[in-house]
Amino acid sequence: MTIVINGQTVTNEELYREMEQLKIAARGGPNPPNCCERDSEFMGYAKDNMTARVLLTQEAEKRGVMVPADEVDAAFEKIKQEAGGEEHFYINYNTSKDEEPRFRDSVGINLRLQKLIDVALGGKREAGDAELEAYYQEHIDRYMTPEQIRVSHLLKSIDHGKNPREVYAELLPLRGRIMAGEAFGELADAMSDKPGDGGDLGFFSRGELVEEFEAVVFSMNVGEISPIFLSPFGYHIATVTDRKAATPRPLAEIRDQVAEHFREETHQQRTREFVDALKAKATISEVEDAPAAATEHIHSGTSVDESTT
Repeated sequence: MTIVINGQTVTNEELYREMEQLKIAARGGPNPPNCCERDSEFMGYAKDNMTARVLLTQEAEKRGVMVPADEVDAAFEKIKQEAGGEEHFYINYNTSKDEEPRFRDSVGINLRLQKLIDVALGGKREAGDAELEAYYQEHIDRYMTPEQIRVSHLLKSIDHGKNPREVYAELLPLRGRIMAGEAFGELADAMSDKPGDGGDLGFFSRGELVEEFEAVVFSMNVGEISPIFLSPFGYHIATVTDRKAATPRPLAEIRDQVAEHFREETHQQRTREFVDALKAKATISEVEDAPAAATEHIHSGTSVDESTT
């Protein structure tokens, strides 16, 4: 299968190369692909990306948009350095020394297309005060403070060759005394392997303490006493003493962050609209085969609109 766009051909080989690059990039994301299960999905992304790249390249030709060779070289070297050097670059991008010229060409194409988009769109658009407020309210879930809880605990460690069963048995009567009404803080100071402040750990949000501890305490209500449970530090009895719900951060406090999100998202949307306008005027077809001698090819590389994946 090849795609012909205004007489310019993207070959099956180029589509598969683009698909593989997209899959490599997606492996570091929240929904990484497994082997070949999502190939049809990623081939769809590849077709969209390659079609957009050809149309933008053709438009750059019409407008005479070019990028100096030294800028391409500098960008290529920056990619290598950000990958951790040449060896890591080859591994991370699934490429080799022999394929460097092709990869460099794709970097040059992407720089040229970004320059075209900047010229065509006039750069990224800034939001006015009212527009920024509306964007902030529409995306308020992004700008919430994390939920926090305050926890006290009584710890018995299992290091230095202690028998875990014996340590657990030590805690059973202590939990019974707490459940019978004895003050948690006083018992923690008297019996915990980490005494002080009544076992108070202060406020914290998810991700600040070990997973085993957080899995228990974030499931509890204020005033609840936990069962005896194990973490890498030992056996715990814990109680939640306070809770702070997630609340929106004030716009004045995060104005720069919200403004940057607005710039990036509107720029992506305007870029998609620009490409859609080029598609509407283009002649695009998919064919089983095309004579190589009569066609022009375009190198694949990173997506001009990374939001597709």
